[in-house]
Amino acid sequence: MLRILNSSHRLLLQAGMALLLVAAAVGYSSAAPARAEAGNTGIQAGADASVLQGFGFSAGTLEPAFDPAIAAYTLTLPETAKELTWSPQKKNTAATIRVTDGEDRVIHSLSPLGYGKSTLKFKAAAAGGQLTTYTVTVHRPSTALSSLSFSTGVLDNRFTPDNLSYVLTVSENTDTLSWVGVLRDPSASVTATDAEGSLVSQPLPLVYGKQEVKLHVRTDGMKDRVYTAVIHRPSVLMEELQFDSGSLQTPFNPNTIDYTLTVPESTEQLNWSLRTRDPAASVTVTDQGGQPAAMPLEVPYGEQRLNFTIRSNGHLAQAYTVTVRRPSTSLVDLGFSGGTLQPEYSPETLSYLLTLPEDAGTLDWAPVKLDPTAALRITDHEGKTLIASNMKPGYGEQQLRLQVATAGLPSQAYTVTVRRPSAALAKVTFSSGSLDSRFDPEVYKYRLTLPESVEALSWELEQRDPTAAVAVTDQNGEPISSPVQLAYGEQQVNFTVSTEGRESRVYTFIVHRPSAALTNISFDTGEWSTVFSPGTTSYTLTTAEQTETLGWSVVQRDSAATVAVIHHQNEKVSSPVPVEFGNQTLLFRVSSAGLNDIVYSVKVHRPSVEVKDFGFSDGTLEPIEGSGGLSYLLALPETADKLSWAPVLLDPAASVAVLDERNQPVSSPLPVQYGNQTLKWKVVSDGLAAKTYTVTVRRPSVSVTGFGFSGGKLDDLFKPDTVSYTLNVPEGTGSLSWAPVLKDPTAQLEVTDEQGQPLTGPVEVAFGQRILKFTISSPGLEAKEYTVKVHRASAALTGLGNSAGSLTTTFAPATLDYMLIVPAGTDTLSWAPVTRDPTARSR
Repeated sequence: MLRILNSSHRLLLQAGMALLLVAAAVGYSSAAPARAEAGNTGIQAGADASVLQGFGFSAGTLEPAFDPAIAAYTLTLPETAKELTWSPQKKNTAATIRVTDGEDRVIHSLSPLGYGKSTLKFKAAAAGGQLTTYTVTVHRPSTALSSLSFSTGVLDNRFTPDNLSYVLTVSENTDTLSWVGVLRDPSASVTATDAEGSLVSQPLPLVYGKQEVKLHVRTDGMKDRVYTAVIHRPSVLMEELQFDSGSLQTPFNPNTIDYTLTVPESTEQLNWSLRTRDPAASVTVTDQGGQPAAMPLEVPYGEQRLNFTIRSNGHLAQAYTVTVRRPSTSLVDLGFSGGTLQPEYSPETLSYLLTLPEDAGTLDWAPVKLDPTAALRITDHEGKTLIASNMKPGYGEQQLRLQVATAGLPSQAYTVTVRRPSAALAKVTFSSGSLDSRFDPEVYKYRLTLPESVEALSWELEQRDPTAAVAVTDQNGEPISSPVQLAYGEQQVNFTVSTEGRESRVYTFIVHRPSAALTNISFDTGEWSTVFSPGTTSYTLTTAEQTETLGWSVVQRDSAATVAVIHHQNEKVSSPVPVEFGNQTLLFRVSSAGLNDIVYSVKVHRPSVEVKDFGFSDGTLEPIEGSGGLSYLLALPETADKLSWAPVLLDPAASVAVLDERNQPVSSPLPVQYGNQTLKWKVVSDGLAAKTYTVTVRRPSVSVTGFGFSGGKLDDLFKPDTVSYTLNVPEGTGSLSWAPVLKDPTAQLEVTDEQGQPLTGPVEVAFGQRILKFTISSPGLEAKEYTVKVHRASAALTGLGNSAGSLTTTFAPATLDYMLIVPAGTDTLSWAPVTRDPTARSR
């Protein structure tokens, strides 16, 4: 149903009916013009009683022409009119004219002016009260739609009243379509037709592809306006696809996109026809390379692909693929890389003989199939499938079978007999020994090395060509047979192979019976640990200590053998060689073809009990004169509390033991005491007397650990590094002795007074203070002097020192109370007390 709505009009479009416009505008009629009616004035209709002489409209065409006696008019305006004004002409200036709208409201203009019809009433009142009413129907016509909408789909452009053509695209599954349009002019009417002008109704049934709906809008006084909507219901499916040859593997179905078309072997060209569901859809046909494919299409053997691409509404939507297959079981060429084929190849001939040259190492083939998609199976004479070419053909004859198969045709087999003659040996096997290289039928000279113990040799032969003959001769051309007796050294065995039509081949084998033993090794000095024997490979040779070079000579059992002499540092050497102290090894490596090397090892020992370096970790080492290099003094710093050593011996094979002065073993590192201690190095080497080195290790110090005073107390805790002290002794102490303890027992001690005079204890201690100096000296260190201030304190007096008078009792230091009697006339008294301790004070 099409509904075109306005506030005052409704347009109904029913199926099979024309559009009917129902107008609700007031005062509009298609009858004849009404006559003007006067009020209660007694003036008759049609008489010239009106005071109105004209309406004075600003625009439009008035029908009929104004006549005071005619009461009803129609004013038709242009579609572009925006407003309407009027200026009525009166017959009498005293008359009044009142203008109202259809609802009897007084108006002075129509602005803005809408589309459609409206009513104006001009009410003219004469001066005497007589009233005449004129009705004017004002029509601003339009054949435009204000809006247009559809029940589904997408317009190509937004609707505008002045755009008359549109494309509406709906979805593929849309079956019907409805629309709603709103008339700009409510008095207009609309009909809907198809492209041929036949009336259509809604909902409109839709077909695939494109169809037109035309909306005809008409109104009085204007030409019809036609809006055209092209409705596109797209589809990318193909309804039908047919070929003029062959058959599809499965019947065509629009929803199936992959097919295989098999055509007869004789088909050379192919045509097709198709029908799309959407007639407006486009079809592009391309080959597998994406190139356009045109009819008739050339059909080669094998397979090619056709792509039918359906596009609708400008979008790639669907592609149907048809694989066109033209089968064949024929070969274009057997494709052998070498040899002579008899007869010449022809697709109709199925049996051939291929003769190869004798030196053909491999046989390649690349059969060319008429149908590239056909299956090719190649088998040998045993029926085994050959996966690839590059076959190593055996000598003699063998058969190849090339079978071509493809669907829809019987398979076809080509048989090729391959013949490769030879005058070569395929294999030679000896009863013993080893060849210098692996046997190769194309190599004709070899060296066979046997074990030393082999006395006879036999062999077995295998010919490439079983019909070939073999003759065996020695180096002199004399026939020999297996087995042959062997001597040490070399001899020759020749195998001559002959076959009909081929040049003979001769294989030569140099047979070698080797030995890698020595019969003797002689040195120009030294003593053997054991007598030389060819079967003994390990020896020791001890030389004198003064030996500096060593020479030798060897005697080989096999004169073809080689002897290499290798030093222990893996360097090849020749006689003579320098001899170092200690052990060194000479290796006599004897090599003979086919045998393992025999290595004779001679350990040469040049002994010594000399020490090159003691390797002390600290101190200064000096030899003691007159010791013959056997006695040393090692002076350590005072701070060294441990001593390590790593002696280096002239003879690395010698051994050394380190002993203390009690001949007890000691190990490195050794704790070191202050003073002297003795270490002994005893060096032992085979064949020489032991030698002992004596080292006096001296760790000096000029410090004491205590003074050992016979009495008193130091003013501070004793510390070896503190050199100044005060010794406070009791008041009753008369003498003082000492016994200092030195860190280094070998250090020298000297005790002096403050004037530097030597003192020996005990010494007298007077009241007061005296200085003692203890000086310690040791070689290699600066002397250290300790100063001790000895203080014998006393608070007693030895006299009062009064200036006059006399004591009643004799003065004694222990008596504290006295009476002093002074002479008569003594006015003053002074005193000068004498203290027992000169450092004491009295008051």
